[in-house]
Amino acid sequence: MPPPIKVDFADNLPANIPRSSGLRLSVELIPQTTWGDNLRSLLTHEQWNVLRRAVYARAGYRCEACDASDMEVHCHEVWDYDDKKHVQKLIGLRCLCWECHWVTHLTDSGIRGDLERLKHFASVNGITLFKANRIVQKAYEQVMERSKHEWKIDTSWLNEYLQKEKDNAHR
Repeated sequence: MPPPIKVDFADNLPANIPRSSGLRLSVELIPQTTWGDNLRSLLTHEQWNVLRRAVYARAGYRCEACDASDMEVHCHEVWDYDDKKHVQKLIGLRCLCWECHWVTHLTDSGIRGDLERLKHFASVNGITLFKANRIVQKAYEQVMERSKHEWKIDTSWLNEYLQKEKDNAHR
């Protein structure tokens, strides 16, 4: 198990992850073949706690999707997928309120029939319920295809920041 590392890089992390879709909040379904492959499982408990708290502090304890400040916040891992090489690459971390995080990680039994989540998704993005439902359906189709494959997990984005902190601690 790696030794605890001081993680203090709030100013170095991008404040918000640009989404090619232009949405403030997206449905980011994880392929079944990588469920459980997350930072909490790769870092020590102490490292994960320090990391997520740095993300919360960077965001001012506000949701980076809906701007809520009166709810419990979560640290959300943002992944990019290379569908040809089957590489799931960590590209950033976001501070999300529990409600936005609830929408982001829908399960197959989740949003279908769950009007409250769909309404929240539509409201945050300023889109109609019809368009929100189409986006969700497309996300389900995409994750079903991705779940047919084994994926390589790439966390090099985070390793860069951890290494900087490790180097700074040794100076």
